[in-house]
Amino acid sequence: MNYSLLRFSWLFIIGLCLQFNSLTVAQETPKPGTQISDNTAPHSLEPLLYSILDLNSSERGFLMPRMSTVERMRIPTEHLIAGMTIYNTSIECIEFYNTTRKQWMSACGDIEPAIFTIPDDKCNSIKISGAYAEGVFLNPRQNIITLEVSVSSAGSYQIEAVAYDDTDKLNGYTFSANGIFPSEGNFTVILKGNGTPKRGYPLQVNGEPTGTDKIIFLLNNKEVKCTVRNNVQTKALMYDLVEVVQNGNFYTGVNVLDPKTTGKIQVKINNISQAGTVEIKTKTQNGISFSGRRELTASEVSSKQATIDLVATGVPTRPSKLTYDFVSNSYVRLEDGELNKSIPKIIIIAPVNATSDCQNATISKEFKLGEALTSEHSIIVPVKVTATGKGRIIGTIATGSGQTELIEYTSDVKDFVFNGATNDIMNVEMRPVEGTGKPTVGGVDLMMKLQLKSMGIKEYDSSQTDENILIDLCDLKVPVKSNWAEIDYTGITTVFDSKLKSTYNFNWPFITPRTTMASEGDDRFTIIVSNINVKTLGKYKFETLEVNGVSFKIEGEFKSLGKQSVTLKAHGVSKGDMPTQSVDVNYVTDKGSNKVGRSVSIDFVYKAMTMYSIGSGGESWHPGGRGGWSFSGGPQMIRNTTNFGWNGYVRIENLSIIGVTSANTNSSTTDTYKDMLEANSQVFKNNMDDSDIVVIGANTGNKVYPKGATQMKDLAASVANKKIALIYAEGEGSDMASFMAKFALTAPSTTANSKVAELYYVTKPVLNNEIIFGDPSSYLVMAYGNVYLSGKAIHGSDYGSGKTFTINLLPTGFSPIASNNSLEQRRDVFAFVHDTYGFVGVGNQGFMGGRNRSTPGDSGFPSTSDSNGKPLGTVISKENAYTSWFQLYLVYWAIDYNQKNNPKFKN
Repeated sequence: MNYSLLRFSWLFIIGLCLQFNSLTVAQETPKPGTQISDNTAPHSLEPLLYSILDLNSSERGFLMPRMSTVERMRIPTEHLIAGMTIYNTSIECIEFYNTTRKQWMSACGDIEPAIFTIPDDKCNSIKISGAYAEGVFLNPRQNIITLEVSVSSAGSYQIEAVAYDDTDKLNGYTFSANGIFPSEGNFTVILKGNGTPKRGYPLQVNGEPTGTDKIIFLLNNKEVKCTVRNNVQTKALMYDLVEVVQNGNFYTGVNVLDPKTTGKIQVKINNISQAGTVEIKTKTQNGISFSGRRELTASEVSSKQATIDLVATGVPTRPSKLTYDFVSNSYVRLEDGELNKSIPKIIIIAPVNATSDCQNATISKEFKLGEALTSEHSIIVPVKVTATGKGRIIGTIATGSGQTELIEYTSDVKDFVFNGATNDIMNVEMRPVEGTGKPTVGGVDLMMKLQLKSMGIKEYDSSQTDENILIDLCDLKVPVKSNWAEIDYTGITTVFDSKLKSTYNFNWPFITPRTTMASEGDDRFTIIVSNINVKTLGKYKFETLEVNGVSFKIEGEFKSLGKQSVTLKAHGVSKGDMPTQSVDVNYVTDKGSNKVGRSVSIDFVYKAMTMYSIGSGGESWHPGGRGGWSFSGGPQMIRNTTNFGWNGYVRIENLSIIGVTSANTNSSTTDTYKDMLEANSQVFKNNMDDSDIVVIGANTGNKVYPKGATQMKDLAASVANKKIALIYAEGEGSDMASFMAKFALTAPSTTANSKVAELYYVTKPVLNNEIIFGDPSSYLVMAYGNVYLSGKAIHGSDYGSGKTFTINLLPTGFSPIASNNSLEQRRDVFAFVHDTYGFVGVGNQGFMGGRNRSTPGDSGFPSTSDSNGKPLGTVISKENAYTSWFQLYLVYWAIDYNQKNNPKFKN
């Protein structure tokens, strides 16, 4: 309907009414008044005689002006007329103005208004509750005013509190209450808030507001002098919940305030909008809840982030992992359907836990081999409770190492609790599980694994899922008593066996030197004892004495009578090679030790190796040179199986040299110096792939020869990566220095020596390379006069094109073997060895050449030997030199180095 038309219609009707009324006054007989009807009720068009306006309808009502108390108060006092009527939406009642009382009167009820006031002393104690923020609708449950009034006359009351800002303008919110005071006296009244604050006040630097609202009070529509002030924030405090952090533990059945409880909850917040009070809390679950409330500091407001510590309340009733909703007081528009800001977090009530070191466990009855376990074999285990809860202690002895039956123990379900009087120690009794196994070994300690087992929450609620908590506590040694088995020694046999069998000596078993046996006994090398006639059951122990660093032993239980066999495993670390050794096997009991069977023969032999000897094939300046003539003293020593062979002074399955088929080989095929030409790098590489030891000597006429860069690179890689051994004799100092640089930070400087056969003196033995200097325990050293090279002289060959150089200062990573500088042996070095890799260098290309005769050599042929390969010395300037021994010991060192370091020879 058009608003203008409505306005016109009402004005027209009122005019008619006024006109009719004036006519009625003028006439002697009253006439009917004006009726407005929608024809839905009786007496339509029958206006009443004395009614100026009759509204007639059975479907529609009459709607008078609707105003709240605040809106009504905006009507100026001078315009209030007696009988002015409104519908007050604040109190939901019709009101009319009474000029006699000068107040608005309510049409709700006929009880007389009470006479009451707010005493001056009670005005100061009025309490305003709740938070007030600009634009935030008041919550009638939280935003309230509590005041005390003094009633002098009982009756109905209506109390209103109206807020004015600091410019005396209405600030959009009120408080109200109405009811009846039944008697005189003092009464406490709660006024409920309504409306939305229009204006708030920013905070000063000190946190105080820049202004406050004035609250006036209307008692039955009459203002009193009592006023109070209320702070309205410019905006509501808002912030985001970032993270909830649990530190420490909460425990089942332990009050969260107990000192044992270490659990702390912190909530991290950010995007803080302003200063204010942060409040975060949860509901109660599993007996506990969390809450925290505090004012934000200036620095937190400035940084817009803070950490709020929450206080826990209650006692957890069971272990759990429950999700708590942490609800904040960060402002949200509830009136718009927004929900309080919250963040979920799983709070853990610690599952049961304990520790034990098994040291003070008590075994009630001794375990015996083959004896069934009963309740008399109970075990008392002290455990220290570290987290409360329900569970049980279990013990398990697994099968293995002769124990063929599983043994299981368990306690009853226990409630593990803290007890300060015992330092939280609980003694728990375990008993054998019904039908459990028995000890099947004796004379040993069986290891029982102790564990704490719990179903977790299912221990408290059978409908829950088993959490299968299993906590390792300790390993308890359980001694099992056993007697020694009695055996018949007649007919017992003993045999040594090895997974290494020589293909060069009728598959004979042997042990390699420098071999570390498995800690539990190495089954690669064994002694088998057979035909043991067991007469009584019990434990046994067979063992040998140590030979060359290795012993054999076995312990166990005989579980059946009659003929048995046992296998002794090797223990220890084998030392060097040795002639065949004999060892006895002994049966050891508490009554002593007795030999069984015959002595066992054991051979300590290096595995077969291949040498790549580089030099001339027509002359004998290296081990692979020409053999069988008067100048083959050097090769004769190395190729002779008296020195290097299965039964040699150095015991090795076989030492083969590429291209050499016999001790007297003399063929151009052994002109291996040609392999060092760059064009033959692939030939060199192929030979390197088959080699364990590389020896570089001189060419015909004791000459040096070119060495390709590719070959030297491959050679260095094989030394570093494959762990081969290299004996490198070189006359050109620059070539040696260049090669050494591959293993050092810089190439050393060298000096050529015009006195080619000058004597150089061997230094003290170098750690891990003692064989080079003559190992006193070596049978090779013993065989040839116990020659120890330290302090003795060696020299190079001055025959033909012989050249000698020394290294001015040996680089770090190398150790000297021979030098002519008695004060500083790292200077003027003639021979050296690398500290890590198998690399020996000598500053003369022909030092390995020698005559084959029964008399000493000379300056041109340092490595002279007789026809049987026995080393012979030389005399230089009336001083004995021992270069032949030096060459022998170097090859021995190369073999030993490979056995220790080359992965190819790891058994």
